[in-house]
Amino acid sequence: MITEVSIKNISLADKIEFNLNEGFNVFTGETGAGKSLVIAAIAFAFGMNSDFARLKKEGETAQVGVTIALTPGIRETLSAILDESAIEVEDDEIIINRSITPDSKTKNSVNGVKAPVMLLNKIGRAVVEISGQNDELLLLEPKAQFELSDRYCGSALAEVKREIAALCHELKSLTAEREELKRSESDRGRQIDLYSYQINEIKNANLYENEDAELTERVDFLKNAEKISQIKDEISALLDGGDDSPSVSASLSRLGGLVSKLAQFDRSFENTAAAINDAYYMLEDVSDGISGLSDRLDYSEEELNEKIERLQAISQLKRKYGATIPEIFEYLADCEKKLALLENFEQNYTAINAKITEKFSKYMKTAERASKIRKENKEKIENAINEELATLDMKNASFRLAINGIENFSEASVNANGLETVEFHICTNPGTPYAPIAKIASGGEMSRIMLAVKNILSSYSNVPSVIFDEIDTGIGGFTLNAVGSKLRSISATKQVICVTHSPIIASFGAHHFLVKKDIINGEKTAISFVKLKGVEIEGEIARMLGNDSEIGISHARELLSKNK
Repeated sequence: MITEVSIKNISLADKIEFNLNEGFNVFTGETGAGKSLVIAAIAFAFGMNSDFARLKKEGETAQVGVTIALTPGIRETLSAILDESAIEVEDDEIIINRSITPDSKTKNSVNGVKAPVMLLNKIGRAVVEISGQNDELLLLEPKAQFELSDRYCGSALAEVKREIAALCHELKSLTAEREELKRSESDRGRQIDLYSYQINEIKNANLYENEDAELTERVDFLKNAEKISQIKDEISALLDGGDDSPSVSASLSRLGGLVSKLAQFDRSFENTAAAINDAYYMLEDVSDGISGLSDRLDYSEEELNEKIERLQAISQLKRKYGATIPEIFEYLADCEKKLALLENFEQNYTAINAKITEKFSKYMKTAERASKIRKENKEKIENAINEELATLDMKNASFRLAINGIENFSEASVNANGLETVEFHICTNPGTPYAPIAKIASGGEMSRIMLAVKNILSSYSNVPSVIFDEIDTGIGGFTLNAVGSKLRSISATKQVICVTHSPIIASFGAHHFLVKKDIINGEKTAISFVKLKGVEIEGEIARMLGNDSEIGISHARELLSKNK
């Protein structure tokens, strides 16, 4: 769960730090005090969509730090994520730091190690679920409804869906290959001629690995043959000596013999004698190499022209088929593969069709297993959500999960979910027809439907922290008691962080934070986060009720007594 949050250089705050606890954490304050900063900062730290960057102070680097305690339920998941990035965990906690510079560049770290935003996001998805008004809009999307209802079906369906997704990928690849083959068939004769010509041109060239490098080296040598010959003659003259002087080799041999004799009387010259001896043999190698130059310098102008022409021919092949000889060979292999497909079109087309038929049959059987699991869980989901809605003051509402098969399902219809679509339908008043929630539910009803769904699904999620942003929007009266009770119920197994304007929902909180603005020296406005206790909580609830008199305090005390 999230244990600490620090915020620097944001909005009206130089620095804010606060600790979060297990259970139900509630944040309240005047409109515009900066309550939303809590959610914006946490979302930014985990690389999620956030207004945090927009709120940073001009010309300053804004920063968020979030500390996560590795509770038993999340330890294994986060340890696996961090192991992939070679990040060590110390003291059973993870510290995420994320900053944004004045020029809008971000820097991220996890336990002091530089980290990509993708890693922050992966950690965030494992640690926290943020629910706000945007989630209510998301709940209107059939795709989101499909995913939520499937999550309720648990690991059995999740495993089957992985098989469906893999088969879907294979089928789409095979179908694409078949379509490519069909397109090739329409222009088959021309393509066969083209591939045949290219294959023959490359094969007839008789290329071999590094031929171009060897030719270039030889041509450079031959172009400088006259200079090389002059240098060779000078070296030979030095090695052979003059008419009255011995060769360098003979002199070195004589020198080695004399030093060896000297070493018999003074052992300190033994290494010197050995070094001279080594030098003698090295000089012999030099002499042999220089002698060998004669053979390599024995060439004709015709040989040079042939090699230049060969390099030009290879250069033309490179322009057509690849920048290097290995790339030309790769192009050749690809052409041979394509030509084989074209020349055996009927056989290949029949083979691909057979594979598609086999995979589609397997897909259908696997998708039918998914359909069976969904239908087995349909009534359970409906009953569970209807029970939740009843506790949220929607006793007359009736929720229904509409599972509709895709008509005329074929190979073209394959998808990662299977044979049907799923949609949330609701009837809010007895005697009225069921319809998609997007067409019937009001804003307040959407908040409660979302809360009901979240509560039902919370037991199927390992995420330890849930954030609710103004869940009270569009709700009033006794319904707020039901919502507050439901949030407290969720907090029995999850850390709940809730930003609210409602004194009733706030009265259910186990830990109460006040977000306020202070005027400093009549010149500067600053935001602060204060954890309230005892009578301070009573005073804040009374303020939210709009009555800070004794009567208001008494009402606040009564709310707290009843709901805590």
